[in-house]
Amino acid sequence: PVAMFTNVTSGTNITIKNCELMASANNISTTGIYSDQYTNVTLENNCICRTSIGIICSGSDLNIVNNCIGSDVESEYVRTGIGIDGASNVIISGNTMKNMIAEFDDNVLIGSYLMNVTGDCLYEKNSIDSVINTGTGTAIGLFVKDCLPGEMDIINNHISHIASDNFSDQI
Repeated sequence: PVAMFTNVTSGTNITIKNCELMASANNISTTGIYSDQYTNVTLENNCICRTSIGIICSGSDLNIVNNCIGSDVESEYVRTGIGIDGASNVIISGNTMKNMIAEFDDNVLIGSYLMNVTGDCLYEKNSIDSVINTGTGTAIGLFVKDCLPGEMDIINNHISHIASDNFSDQI
């Protein structure tokens, strides 16, 4: 992993801001920023490329704003932009996720996902462009699953160029 904070039982008031994160090689096990069960996390204005996953988070009071994930250079593509799983009170706003292009046979390439989110969630003004699976797997722009009642607003996002040889049944 490129940047991560783990092996701590609790953490609050964590900020990663204005960083450029690039793995030494794009493989299945690299993550740009990994945040697991922390409170009051701000990830702002970071550039992440050449990782499998740009940002993956769980926890509460997450603010993921104005990050750029992906690259125009083929060797620096990512496979997933932003993934949220097991979180509450989340703001994801103004992020750019681009060129998630790979050959995944019998697997899924995802621009961004929200899973098991509780409380309020605002997903706005994000751009997901070019999620392309050149293998036999699926491509999905935005995947939302198992989110519990709360106010979930998914508004004013731009999602384009989603393609695969298989099917894509999500936004």
